[in-house]
Amino acid sequence: MTLNLDEEIHGFRVTRIRDIEQLDGRLVEMRHKDSGAELCWLDNGASNKLFSVAFKTIPRDDTGVFHILEHTVLCGSAKFPVKEPFVDLLKGSMQTFLNAMTYPDKTVYPISSRNKQDFLNLTEVYLDAVFAPRIKDDPSIFMQEGWHMEFSDEGKPLFKGVVFNEMKGALSSVDEVIDIGMNNLLYPDSCYKYVSGGAPAVIPDLTYKQYCDTYDEFYHPSNARFYLDGDVPLDETLAMIDSYIAGVAPLTELPEVPVQKPVGGSAVQHYEIGAEESSVNRTHFTMGKIIGDHQDKTKSMAVNVLADYLAGSNEAPMKKAIIEAGLGQDVMINLIDGIAQPWLMISVRNLNEDQTDELKKLIMATAAEMVSKGLDKNDINACINRMEFEMRSMYEPQGLTRCINALDSWLYGGDPVLYLVHDDNFAELREMAEGDGFEKLMAELFSENGMCTLVSVPDKDLGAEQAAAEEKVLSDRVNAMSDDDMAALKKANERLSAWQAAADPPEAKAKLPVLPLSEISPEPEMTETFVNEKEGTKIVRYAVPSHGITHFTLYFSMPDFDLSQLSAISGISELLGELPTRKHTASELQQLIKFYIGSLSFGVKVFAEKGNREECMPKLAVRCSVLDSNIGKAAEIICEILTETDFSNKELIRNILLQLEEGNRQNVIMNGHRMGMKETLSHYSASAAADEAVNGFGFVNCIHELAQNFDDRADNYTELLSDALKKAVNKKRLIISITSDKEHDILSLLDIPTGEAVSPYRKYTTEVPEKLGIAIPAPVSYAVQGWHVPERKGSMRTAANILSLDYLWNNVRVQGGAYGAGLTMLLNGDMACYSYRDPSPDRSLSIYATLADAVEKWCGGDEKLDNYIISTVAATEPLRSPQNFGPVEDEFMFAGISREERVQRRKEILSTTKEDLLAFCGALRELGEKGSICVVSNSDTLGSCKGLEIKSL
Repeated sequence: MTLNLDEEIHGFRVTRIRDIEQLDGRLVEMRHKDSGAELCWLDNGASNKLFSVAFKTIPRDDTGVFHILEHTVLCGSAKFPVKEPFVDLLKGSMQTFLNAMTYPDKTVYPISSRNKQDFLNLTEVYLDAVFAPRIKDDPSIFMQEGWHMEFSDEGKPLFKGVVFNEMKGALSSVDEVIDIGMNNLLYPDSCYKYVSGGAPAVIPDLTYKQYCDTYDEFYHPSNARFYLDGDVPLDETLAMIDSYIAGVAPLTELPEVPVQKPVGGSAVQHYEIGAEESSVNRTHFTMGKIIGDHQDKTKSMAVNVLADYLAGSNEAPMKKAIIEAGLGQDVMINLIDGIAQPWLMISVRNLNEDQTDELKKLIMATAAEMVSKGLDKNDINACINRMEFEMRSMYEPQGLTRCINALDSWLYGGDPVLYLVHDDNFAELREMAEGDGFEKLMAELFSENGMCTLVSVPDKDLGAEQAAAEEKVLSDRVNAMSDDDMAALKKANERLSAWQAAADPPEAKAKLPVLPLSEISPEPEMTETFVNEKEGTKIVRYAVPSHGITHFTLYFSMPDFDLSQLSAISGISELLGELPTRKHTASELQQLIKFYIGSLSFGVKVFAEKGNREECMPKLAVRCSVLDSNIGKAAEIICEILTETDFSNKELIRNILLQLEEGNRQNVIMNGHRMGMKETLSHYSASAAADEAVNGFGFVNCIHELAQNFDDRADNYTELLSDALKKAVNKKRLIISITSDKEHDILSLLDIPTGEAVSPYRKYTTEVPEKLGIAIPAPVSYAVQGWHVPERKGSMRTAANILSLDYLWNNVRVQGGAYGAGLTMLLNGDMACYSYRDPSPDRSLSIYATLADAVEKWCGGDEKLDNYIISTVAATEPLRSPQNFGPVEDEFMFAGISREERVQRRKEILSTTKEDLLAFCGALRELGEKGSICVVSNSDTLGSCKGLEIKSL
């Protein structure tokens, strides 16, 4: 569409147009004449079309009001008066992104789709949601998504609400607790000192009136920034936006983020650990300071380069100095950006509280010495190279990434292009590296001026104390209530329950825009694939445009090891590339990797052929993304790591395992539903049993035992790792997967033994208990139940989609207060029901037992299948960046699923009938009656779930 400067279109005036080569398009900026709302459109011809509206939302307390508003405006609007238009969109759209996000100072509502009509449908619903929500018409919306007080069957008062429980789960992470503590120190006079998502102890202080008043103040067109990306239908989109904001007068005052003058300070706080956990060496020490403002882009990038240089690996100088001094097990240095005033965080994990003063002195002394002696310019440049590769890589969803990056300056009155293009910044970084720019920056960052320090101490009693405090608040509120108050509360809760249980009127549902099934292609997305064999090695290439970058994976068969050995070998993912080789020290190797390779990872992956539950194919996978010009050097480095890694430095290995142990611990606490799925499904196939050993609680426990008993097990462990590499790494065990639009002879570049071919298959059975409880120090839970069918049919995915977006959403999330719930169906027929940040896991398990009844009831109703079929198809075709393309396609390759079978599965989805759904009910009943169970929760809650064999984290 041709646009000219100062041209007016649907109430918007074009204020600036720039052709930007780095973005493959032009950025068009507009301002709405009536309201003053600003709009940017990146006209780049991308098939994925993105719409987003963002509001600057400045918190004034810890009630999480903007987080609650983010949830609730999507619960019905004037034009679409249904309870869950967000979910209805999920049911019947080909969306590639559909969500909303609350940040420390903004709330963003983005949608995207490759289908034009779908894009317009989603845009209209989101515009109506943010500018005409029903939140002031029905307090039940606030009660469900935010918080309310109700009484259990035993008459005990309790707080419930989706955001309330979401934040209980979020604040179970020590990292979140540290972020909050540091924000309080760094920003005493700014909105950033508040928990924008809401602190659970404060969320119930938010009144319905305050919530409604906050919406009126901040959700105004003058405070909105619209962002469009891709081949959007501009005329229709601008007309639609204008229909909501035309005639609205601009605000005389817009919200602004207060500028925080840097201040120093220190504090001690507590974080929760389990009653059975040791508190020795569990203190966390954090330092931080504000580094500037949003306009200092090159400085922010330089801070990120320094962070990588100082702590990017165990051989990085600052991290190495701290670990070798015995003053911490892990060190992380990060820039916290995307806000008006970014800040530097230096965090040290797992030391004793009495070591913190010594640690700070060491950090400051080490920094001063490094500044005095000068930094390693080659290493600095290697870090710059790695950053440049990452920033130029095309990760999906690209449009959303550009939107958020534009807001990093635009939200504060700056140029939206600032964080979208980087050439000049990288030139400045390399000039800094040539001179003493990084030394000067480091001296500034590690000065005492404006430095804050926080000590986070483990506390076994904190969880109980917080629970008791919540119970007291509830008791005090109940005691202060009059009879009239109690009657009003009872009536409000009855109204909430009735509203949650009631179906939307057909006439309201009919108002939602619907994408016709005819818009869906009967053919799944396919790409040209080339397969050949050379010297006994299978080579697969996916011909995907990759813009001068090749992504490849080396798969080495590894059927030689039992489950316990696989668990131990999986630790190699953190060791390879971090340990020295016979040719290079660890620091030299890291420099080579950063200089020549964009990304490099090692790990154990498990595959299985369709229909084969008895056997699987464990493999060592080496994944690499590299500029085409550096493929030869990348292959040389990879071969050196695989064949010449030196496992003799036991202390270095111990430190890496301790870091991995802590990372595993945080992963279980924050992602218990994923851990639960690994445990439950491990009973039903060799591949799932092996996957549990490699990625599940078997792996977590193995690394814990290794780290805590390393002196006794070190020799056996390093022998096992050496043996695994010697056996696996050869050409006869190798399959190469390449994603590139060019042919590359990677095999000829690999200097590894020829070896002998072996059968890639291995049989495994798990020893995981059928009913498992995993105890974690957290006030929320995850409940999972798994089962299997011989083969997944397309219609089964449709059934799982219906249950996820209808029955489980309404019963586990809406009525139960969990943050999320669903039924997932895997490629091999395994299926698992899960809940996420769930206050009532036992209740959720009882709901899983009724899935078949729910399907039968749904099939007896009048709702059509079309919407669910559309969203089921959409889930099979997410946006995929070139680096993610190969691993997805490789799953089909190893499973032996042909193109014809993928077409057949698409047909099965598109032709799903209610009879197909009813045929699935037998398997769903078996899930509820026989399926294995895993609940991840605190010890008290696990005790209320009958029959669990409980293991501690």
